[in-house]
Amino acid sequence: MRHHLPRVVFGLIFLACLGLDLFAIYYLQEWLGLEPCPMCILQRYAFFAIAALALVGGGTAIRQSWLQHNPPISQSCGSDLEFLLENFPLAQANDALDRLRAGRIRGAAVLVP
Repeated sequence: MRHHLPRVVFGLIFLACLGLDLFAIYYLQEWLGLEPCPMCILQRYAFFAIAALALVGGGTAIRQSWLQHNPPISQSCGSDLEFLLENFPLAQANDALDRLRAGRIRGAAVLVP
């Protein structure tokens, strides 16, 4: 049950935000005739944004669970650490940054203040 928790949390956040917005729009504004102030309208936009983010987060959690239960045929997630360290050495990148900072590369004054 623990691996379903993120999906449930995202679903509850989505439903809570959507429910509060619908309550404010249809009951308070339409049924009771209360006109919303500008702060209330901004709050509605914020709740709609939070609901959209929760929906995206829930979709991502569902996709991740699906990928864990149905992995793709290729088992590679990309290059391994040894390949990355051999082909993209950090020491060379650090030397280039030091030369940039020291101004030994043409145009360094423009790139690095």
